[in-house]
Amino acid sequence: MAASVAQLLPRFLEPYYAEPHEFVECSQCEALVHIDRAVGTSIGDELFCSESCLEDWVADNYDVVAKRIRD
Repeated sequence: MAASVAQLLPRFLEPYYAEPHEFVECSQCEALVHIDRAVGTSIGDELFCSESCLEDWVADNYDVVAKRIRD
């Protein structure tokens, strides 16, 4: 029996992203990316089209990232 998409996603992703949406918007460049190819972190809900966009977002939002790590 095939597992549902929600069961295959990492824990940090909420079910909203899993069904029925197949594409998400990159939090950095706003490009649409298929959920299976999206990159994210365990300390936030942001999703990115590539590791490069993730790194750029972290550099632009270091204060947000630092607060999440502290909390």
